[in-house]
Amino acid sequence: VQLNDYSSQDRTTLLYSGSISVKGNNIIKTQEWTITTRFYKTTQDQSNHRSKSYTGKVLVNNVICARDDTPDLEGLALEVVEKSNQTSSQSNGGSWAIVNEAGGLRYEGKDPDNYVCFKSTCTEDELYRIIGKFDVMVDTDNINVADTTMSALKIIKNKALSTAMAWDSNSGHVWESSTIKPYVNDTWTKPINDVLTARWYVGGYSGFFDTLDVLLPGDTTGTTWDGKVGLMYGTDYGYAVLSRDCARTIAPSVYNNNSYCYEKNWLYTGSESISSNENYSWTMTPHALSGNAAIMVYNSGLLLMNYSSTLAGIRPVFYIDANTEFDSGNGSKSNPYIILPTISFTITNLFTSQIDTYYAKQGMTWGQWMNSIYNINGWVYSNPVNIGPDQRIYDSRNECVYTSDIITSSNYNISTTGPC
Repeated sequence: VQLNDYSSQDRTTLLYSGSISVKGNNIIKTQEWTITTRFYKTTQDQSNHRSKSYTGKVLVNNVICARDDTPDLEGLALEVVEKSNQTSSQSNGGSWAIVNEAGGLRYEGKDPDNYVCFKSTCTEDELYRIIGKFDVMVDTDNINVADTTMSALKIIKNKALSTAMAWDSNSGHVWESSTIKPYVNDTWTKPINDVLTARWYVGGYSGFFDTLDVLLPGDTTGTTWDGKVGLMYGTDYGYAVLSRDCARTIAPSVYNNNSYCYEKNWLYTGSESISSNENYSWTMTPHALSGNAAIMVYNSGLLLMNYSSTLAGIRPVFYIDANTEFDSGNGSKSNPYIILPTISFTITNLFTSQIDTYYAKQGMTWGQWMNSIYNINGWVYSNPVNIGPDQRIYDSRNECVYTSDIITSSNYNISTTGPC
């Protein structure tokens, strides 16, 4: 905003090139202006101007309306984008940044603030981390076929599972028939129900000593598999270090020759011990030209093929909606993003015999629920929970529900009977 320092007796121009922007529908935005008047005729007595009031109108000219079709960001997506704007410069001396690179916003560097907990509190083994935000094909029709592109967060388990596994105990190199695929999808317990069925690229790499730009098409094109849980791609590991610390001209197969390439790479698990194969981690990526090998992160920090029957650590990876709301936290290890699962319960109205399904966040009290978006009926906050004249909510033991009670039962009743 630039000020004009001129006026006339009839009209005063306060400013030009001013702007106010609003995004959304039916949004009203208030902008406050402070108007200061100065009298420059210092040779004349101005005392009679004191305590005077202004009257008049404000005229706004040259209004321009523009439509912005950029999707609204919410929850973790908004958090990631805002932090990427704050940490986008790799020359700021920080140890990590969120960088727009290789098809998404990626967390890169040493120990970034990308920790996630899907409970109210988590041990280190229960923590997960955000690889980045990507546009991926997902299943929106519950037919196990990815058919729609949406923004999603790629999540990886912080620690490898306690048991080392072969990529394929039959020495194959096809993800669909691998040993790991059914284990992480059917045996391993997912930390959240809202895991997306997404499209994964499982064609693999053809080379041995290629740079990331040559490897990337193997993780973004070619043979696909639609499913819920996989592993990290080889390039996910490669891009998890800042380019200022490990130039992109360095092939991941020789990261071990430059300690910065793995010591400042947050996906390197050099301190972990998995069975007799310490610090080795499988990726989801097979080696396309070898019938019995897949890509592995070695304990020395390099990324290279190994026999698929080799035992190594696995860290399950999955996608969630990028706009997933988080309940608290800032992403640090000591204060991770807390994402509480959504639970469902029913309320039976004993007057009408109607049964309705409702939803809540895990660990939510009735008082919190009454003041949340899950209270779709707009029931007024009360203690005990009373949704109408002599119509109170009781749990399965026929005990009155209070606002301090946590929603745990699967079914509640609306009745006038009970202890309260």
